[in-house]
Amino acid sequence: MNPSQGIVNPGKPVALKVMIDRTKFNHARVYHAHVFVRIPDGSSRPVSVTVDATQEQKLLEQDRKGIVKATIEYEENSAILTFNVPEDDDYYLFAQFEGHPPRNLSKAYGDESPVRITYYGSTFSEPHWRFLGTNSYSGQVNVPYILKAGKHTFKLIPGKGQPAVKFLDAVLLPSPNMLLAPLVPAQ
Repeated sequence: MNPSQGIVNPGKPVALKVMIDRTKFNHARVYHAHVFVRIPDGSSRPVSVTVDATQEQKLLEQDRKGIVKATIEYEENSAILTFNVPEDDDYYLFAQFEGHPPRNLSKAYGDESPVRITYYGSTFSEPHWRFLGTNSYSGQVNVPYILKAGKHTFKLIPGKGQPAVKFLDAVLLPSPNMLLAPLVPAQ
């Protein structure tokens, strides 16, 4: 920041020049920072700085590398997500629901019995990515699925009396940071 120090006269405007080092950005997302300007009585005034790096093509490509998109089929009230995983890795399951998701949701991986899951994400009504993870009471929150290369199927089942599960999109990601940028179609 320039100037990094000096005296601001009361009632007079001041211009601060903030220099952004984009080489420090690791992801295509909105970055926030705060600078505090100390005043003579010893207290400080905050100055907020926001940098939108969501359209940085190089970062977007880096953040989106490794996305595995699902084919989605429906069976009664349930959704079946099938993924062709290209390589052995740890993967996080994210999805966009069509409308509001059912309050109670279970997931069956392959031939396993269904287990209750929690979908983490904001409650905004517009489509956004939600992490579909194990229920927090299981002690397995945010734990990725360890998958081998090949075909993998997840069945998402609503609880009794809940509406059918409908998805706009579903993806497996090697890192949850891949969706820090605003909603863009998965490649």
